[in-house]
Amino acid sequence: MSKYPEVIDNFLPEDVFLPIQNVLMGEYFPWYFNDRTVHGELTDAYDYQLTHNFYDLDECGTGVSSSFFENIKPIIKELNCFCLLRVKGNLRTLYKGSQDKQSIYYHRDFDEDCTTAIFYVNTNNGYTIFKEAKQKVECVANRLVRFNTRLEHAGVSSNNEKQRVVINFNYI
Repeated sequence: MSKYPEVIDNFLPEDVFLPIQNVLMGEYFPWYFNDRTVHGELTDAYDYQLTHNFYDLDECGTGVSSSFFENIKPIIKELNCFCLLRVKGNLRTLYKGSQDKQSIYYHRDFDEDCTTAIFYVNTNNGYTIFKEAKQKVECVANRLVRFNTRLEHAGVSSNNEKQRVVINFNYI
């Protein structure tokens, strides 16, 4: 896989995408508080997010951890992956300050050589930034960015919408 991320717009047909968006952006979808966006030391009061774990591979080879897993199967089918490792939804709330002054936490999802894909659920002025590639990928609904998990990246919150919602896939 390239050292540059691959960006795919209109990843799903609209009639497949809209039900996924409606569920994840709906008022009855369960989100859970995480006191930081990446593992490590908490250094910023704005470094938190809400998450939803759909899937996490366990020792038995099964890892469905959400009753909403069925809703995201169309994305998984299009990814054409051999083995899912983890699927997690991330919701970052409105950041009231300047995006230029927002702390950026670069990270890798896994140390192993695998693939990460980020699926953008809604459009906002947040983005994903890649450290080495010096590339910024804007949050556009129904966009997917795919890259080698070894690329350091960071999510930047929106300051024009109440929420930035993405689904993060790690797979082989």
